[in-house]
Amino acid sequence: MSLFLRFIFISFGIICSAAVGATTAEIRVDQMMEPSFGILSGADFGLKGVKSLNGVSPSSASIASVAGRKQPVLLIRVSFTDQEFTYSREDFRRLLFSTDINDASVANYYLENSYQDYLLQPADEFEGNRGDGVIDIQLPYEHPSFGANYGAKSASLVRDAIAQADRYIDFKQYDNNHDRRLDSSELAIVLMVAGYENAYGGSSAPKPNVWAHKADLAASFDGIGLTAYAMFGERHQNHLATIGIISHEMGHLLFSLPDLYDRQWDSNGIGRWGLMGLGSWNSQGGYSGSSPAHLMAWSKVKAGFLKPKDVTGNELSFNLSSTSEGPDAMRIWLDPFRHGEHFLLEYRTKTSLDKGLPGHGLLISHVDDWVGYGNGGPQNDVAEHKLVDIEEADGRQDLDQLQNLGDRLDVYNDAYGQDYFGSSSLPASSDYHGNSSGVEISSIKVGDRVSGLVALPYQNLGDNLGYDDGGIGSAWGENSGVSTSLIEIELGGRSWIHGVDVFSHGQGFFDVSLYANFNSGVLSNKLLSVQQQEITPGWNRVSFEHAISTEDLNRVFLRLESNMSVGRAFSIDTDGKVSGKSYALANLGFEKVNFDFNQRLLVADQQEAFDYQVPKKVDYSFLENTGGGGSFAFGTSAGFLGLLFVFAFGLKAREKLVR
Repeated sequence: MSLFLRFIFISFGIICSAAVGATTAEIRVDQMMEPSFGILSGADFGLKGVKSLNGVSPSSASIASVAGRKQPVLLIRVSFTDQEFTYSREDFRRLLFSTDINDASVANYYLENSYQDYLLQPADEFEGNRGDGVIDIQLPYEHPSFGANYGAKSASLVRDAIAQADRYIDFKQYDNNHDRRLDSSELAIVLMVAGYENAYGGSSAPKPNVWAHKADLAASFDGIGLTAYAMFGERHQNHLATIGIISHEMGHLLFSLPDLYDRQWDSNGIGRWGLMGLGSWNSQGGYSGSSPAHLMAWSKVKAGFLKPKDVTGNELSFNLSSTSEGPDAMRIWLDPFRHGEHFLLEYRTKTSLDKGLPGHGLLISHVDDWVGYGNGGPQNDVAEHKLVDIEEADGRQDLDQLQNLGDRLDVYNDAYGQDYFGSSSLPASSDYHGNSSGVEISSIKVGDRVSGLVALPYQNLGDNLGYDDGGIGSAWGENSGVSTSLIEIELGGRSWIHGVDVFSHGQGFFDVSLYANFNSGVLSNKLLSVQQQEITPGWNRVSFEHAISTEDLNRVFLRLESNMSVGRAFSIDTDGKVSGKSYALANLGFEKVNFDFNQRLLVADQQEAFDYQVPKKVDYSFLENTGGGGSFAFGTSAGFLGLLFVFAFGLKAREKLVR
């Protein structure tokens, strides 16, 4: 079995800790433990910023002035006693930070994808050219050349490199919330290692090399904890590293975006249609990865770059601009409470960085957010039920059948005779139960924009209310025991309560109660009580037999009491903004907690129940810290394995991409 295939199927892990003077560092290289949701009240992140015109970025001066979100990045260049850098410090500054419209840079990639709203900004360091964001260090030993075997050796390299770089940067200045730890949104740490990139060429890659990856980091320098990093090799065989693989891993590091290729290789996932799939290696007349695909609309929503239009009504027309030129997408909810299954429509054109796409037309994705990712689910690893699945317009399922990495007939384009998606098309617009969804998209016409007609399943949509804006987090509650949570939920003027969604890390039963009042630790005026509801890992929906009127109510109190046979009942969000409206039952009554529960109240302005069933769950197992003196059990490491596949085998597959 090849090295590449062995690393697809072998799970491995390492925790290394060491002392460097008064500094300690611990690094965990493992499967990414990312949140599944960051959506409040059914709405995604808002969009800010300035739209580019015709896909052409403004000048470098104007880019810096219009970007609404500025992300500090520290680039540590690491050389060794036997391996110097081939390319200069300035080459890497431009590769990562340049906003010159003539440069292929990671900064320009994210500016274009964010519609000039998100700027990678050099960290304020004082080594070499102060403030260029680059620190050069040389470690006092030979290049470890660990390639894909990066466990303990990678941990040691990261620890040693940051220990040397620490003298040239004040980490405290980036601790914006004064919690004495830096997450990647406060300061992103990137290591560029002299030598070669193993993911570019696999077993044929020259040595010495490392494998591009993002990993968790638990380190303390000058009393400030560091939490994550990304690492890359300097050269892709005979040239400077291209921006595709760097942008991909930065998607993990900066936004906790999941891989959208199938890590089990039962399918090709989203193929070349998005950066977080296999589009990180796209090019057009240049080196592989020189023109990576845009993030798909789903990933842009999670990154906060795009807010799709949630459409309601019976029938309507639509008109969308290209997502490579503007923040335009349309979302059709199958889940009437806007918390799970939906179709996402985006117009993809071979313009700007998307010039390396397999084709152009209306791309329709079938999304089930309940599949989850990171420690919340298997993302795109189950071919039959993915987190984000492309509805291939020609009905051939080439991506699912491993026939190619995407072709021009995947998208809806009237020039190819593909102008309808609905109950009688192939693929059909069915939900994950195989039932007709009621979605009919017809008269699709492609030009400067894409237009068409759409019939919708619901006249109006409900909503889901909660406070877990940081996504799925840690398990909480008594292990195989009884636990009780309480949330105060503002109703926002909605007229009827239809149910609750609860995320669990275990298996058992729970009781649901709603109250109108909570004073001095005492609940009163019970509105509802539902007993002995089964709870299993993942999201669970409890639909009330009769909707509860919210007349004369501004808020309600949701009480859940669990009795678990396996694992812990609830999940908590520790990364988002703490609402101050979540409580846990302790010996002396309910006490306010410094986190929020992954729980949602389902509301609507109609009393009648919606005709919808949530999809069956995709089976998966949660990762558990096994303890035992520093061991850790997990799957494959942070989102890098699929990137070699495209380069190593994609050249042959290219022959199939255009028919």
